[in-house]
Amino acid sequence: YISHVPVYVRSAAFVSTLAILGTVLGSRLASSLSGAQLQRGFGVFVLFVASFLIAAEGSTLASEMFHTSRGLALAAVVGFELTVALALYLASRLKPARDMVNPGSMKQAGLR
Repeated sequence: YISHVPVYVRSAAFVSTLAILGTVLGSRLASSLSGAQLQRGFGVFVLFVASFLIAAEGSTLASEMFHTSRGLALAAVVGFELTVALALYLASRLKPARDMVNPGSMKQAGLR
């Protein structure tokens, strides 16, 4: 492969150095966090990457579909993402339906 494609040694060394540094720092950070904290952090990271990709690709697609500037399409996609995130957050804060039942009516029905 190296004989057919130019390899930029300086760039490869830079990326490799950052990868090694990230591995060392990540292992130190992971040893100081609980499993639940690592799961939550990974979930936030995945959501961040997904929203970045949706914004980048979605704005390109929207600007081509609606014949508008990419900046306006990016604003629309990010606004949509924020609306969905807010809706999901608010939905997660709602109490389940069984907790919203009047306790007095549950006694009358013989459920408690």
